[in-house]
Amino acid sequence: MLCSNRADLGRATLGRRMVARLQGKLVGVAVSLLALLGVGWALAEFNPVLHEQFDADPKEDLELGVRVTASGLPAAIKAQSGAVPLPDPARPVDRNEPTYGERQTDAVKRFRIDRETTDPGRLTYHEPFRPSIAPFKRTHVFDAVNAEFDLTVSDSRLRPVTIAGAPLASDDQFFGDLVLELVAGEMVRVPSAGPHMTIYSAHLEPETPFGFYVDRAENWFLRAPEGRAKARLVMHVGVARAAFDGRIEATSYSALVSELPQVPANVEQVVMPLVQRIGVSRVLSPAEALERLVTHFRSFAESRERPAAAQGEALYRELVASRKGVCRHRAYAFVVTALGLGIPARFVHNEAHAWVEVYGGVHWHRIDLGGAASGIDYRGEAPAGAPHRPPAEVFAWPKRAQAAEQSLSPSGSEPSSSGQSAAPAATMLPLPQGQPTSEPATLPSTANSIGLAPAVPLPTAQAPAARGRGRVIVALTTSGEVQRGQELGLTGRVEAGFGNCANVRVDIGFVRQSRSFLGGSLMTDGDGRFTTKLTVPAELPVGKYDLVASTPGSKGCPAASSE
Repeated sequence: MLCSNRADLGRATLGRRMVARLQGKLVGVAVSLLALLGVGWALAEFNPVLHEQFDADPKEDLELGVRVTASGLPAAIKAQSGAVPLPDPARPVDRNEPTYGERQTDAVKRFRIDRETTDPGRLTYHEPFRPSIAPFKRTHVFDAVNAEFDLTVSDSRLRPVTIAGAPLASDDQFFGDLVLELVAGEMVRVPSAGPHMTIYSAHLEPETPFGFYVDRAENWFLRAPEGRAKARLVMHVGVARAAFDGRIEATSYSALVSELPQVPANVEQVVMPLVQRIGVSRVLSPAEALERLVTHFRSFAESRERPAAAQGEALYRELVASRKGVCRHRAYAFVVTALGLGIPARFVHNEAHAWVEVYGGVHWHRIDLGGAASGIDYRGEAPAGAPHRPPAEVFAWPKRAQAAEQSLSPSGSEPSSSGQSAAPAATMLPLPQGQPTSEPATLPSTANSIGLAPAVPLPTAQAPAARGRGRVIVALTTSGEVQRGQELGLTGRVEAGFGNCANVRVDIGFVRQSRSFLGGSLMTDGDGRFTTKLTVPAELPVGKYDLVASTPGSKGCPAASSE
């Protein structure tokens, strides 16, 4: 606030305005001149204005490098969208303001995925950062997987963080403004703006000593030795702009080993055959493998039909194969898959969204896989000003899919569609083979049965001890020419000598001139039956195809293929 001392001497009859400054005492004004001019004079009344409020100018504060509070918080920071003013560190705590304060002793140490693959609708979200990073506030991060296929923190020991330094030209800057529920001497969780966040300065009001700490997954905590009350934390932080860009730097898997936690052997054994089925292996470079993983897991869709598997390995397998799920399912399955492949990855979530971070050899990179809720309602004060502007998207989005910041809408506005509405019971596992063209691919339409030629079984894992001979019976519910990218209706069942095979995987393939292309995978229901619509892969070369189906079976059901 700027102050000035000023006296307004009013108007003389000539209409002129005379202003004099007060500096201790009022300087006398020679009014005799007015009388000599023959116009008379009037002694103007005045009301001295001793203090006057001026609106803050963030651009000016930024140019002058103005600092506020003893902790050195800047009065404004430079963002992609322009100057951002400092939130008031002394602003009183509103009793309705959202509070952070999860204690480390109570903190979640493990993440177990659930089976609820439906769209949760609108969710609530609090944004503590300026410019806004909604919905990507980091509150909980997991960077490892255990033998039960749960996500964990590879090393939960906390190390202190130094508050110091100045922003680099390559950093994106943010203000954090949040209320903490302090517990004397204990660690309380605080959100972060991105991976490998740097804190340049911070202020806690009421003033009390405090320190920041992080674990290996970069979950952030604050500890204040004294006090048990609510306190306002305002901090100036930065994140390397490259962290918001999905381009990884590594050209070999050896460059990633330093950030790769130990992966259980049983997880690797499950992951490797699965990634091969979606066209990924360590023969590819890390960047190529990552691109294909992102493509696959972004193609998930929410489903009102819950997975048959309840948890663990079986649920992970089904999620990858069926591509059912919202943001947390695709982020969870991605992280397990990437870790098993040898790419360090993290599962990150808050109260409204989940996404992944991938280590690229130099930086951790945020990658959104979509699947966000239909909208968010802000808790507390909604973010003002332009939001954070990350670099341009690196990976392509499938049709009818959107990034989280596009599909989420604030309270009071119409929620925009993310394209993740009612998914079919099973969807596609694309295998990148062949070169796409602008011409349509056709399927045989002379009969409704797909067994038009000798079936070519797709490569599958050998099933355990089988009982009797099995077969997959499939029929088309769509006839005629089918364009690539259009849906193909299927119905069928898997049976063995003793009856139908419940809850087994069925792989659908397209065969042409002895070449097979994986089309998708699905699960049979409790009666061994399935009905679904699959999308014809865009990667298929133009031509006529036979449609085949096979199953790797299960402990009680033999491996089989269509006849």
